[in-house]
Amino acid sequence: TKSEGVRHRDSRGRLLQYQGDEGGPYQQVAGLLAAWPLQRLNDAEATGLYSRVADRISPDGPSMSYGIHTVVAARLGQCEEAYRQWSDGWRKFSSHPELEFREHQAVPSGYFLTGAASQIDGVLYGFLGLRLDDQDPGDVPWKLQLKSKAWVSLTPSLPKQWASVRCTLWFDGRAYNVYVEGRSLRVDLKGA
Repeated sequence: TKSEGVRHRDSRGRLLQYQGDEGGPYQQVAGLLAAWPLQRLNDAEATGLYSRVADRISPDGPSMSYGIHTVVAARLGQCEEAYRQWSDGWRKFSSHPELEFREHQAVPSGYFLTGAASQIDGVLYGFLGLRLDDQDPGDVPWKLQLKSKAWVSLTPSLPKQWASVRCTLWFDGRAYNVYVEGRSLRVDLKGA
C-alpha cells in the first residue's frame, strides 16, 4: 500500500508477514524487508515479526533470507541469533568445494552473487550497524552527514565469536577506515 501506516495484524494484534498470513514456511520473508532495508518498522514491530517468522523459512532457501535475518536480528541486539543466521547462510549455500555460493541448496553449481552479497550485508548493516537515514540518528557511536544531507551511522554489535572487524567504507568520495573490537569503535579518515 502507499500508506506505511497500514500494517496487517492477526486477531491478537501481532504484525503479519502479509495480509492473510497463516504462518509459513516461507520461501522468503518479505515482511522483514519493511524492517530492513526499508526501515519502516519500529523495534517492537520488527521484534514481533522476526520472532514469528525467523525459523519458518524454507531450509532450501533462498539464501538471501539468511542475510536479511542477520541484519534484523543484529539491529535488534540479538547478536548470537544474528550470528547463527549468518553462519547458516554461508554453510548451507557455499558448501561446494569451490565455494560457489548458490541460491538454493539443491542447485549443484553456479554462483548466486545476490545471495553472497546478502551475507556481506549481514556484516555491514547488521554486525557493523551501518545505517542510512534522512534525519540525524541521534546518539550513536559514529555518524556523518553526507553532501546529500542524509546521514550515515555505525552502531556495531559483534557476535562473541568475532574478536574484531576491520574494513574501509567510502562516503562522498572519501575513504574511512573502520575498526571494531568488541563494543569499541574507531573510524579514521584514510590519509588524514
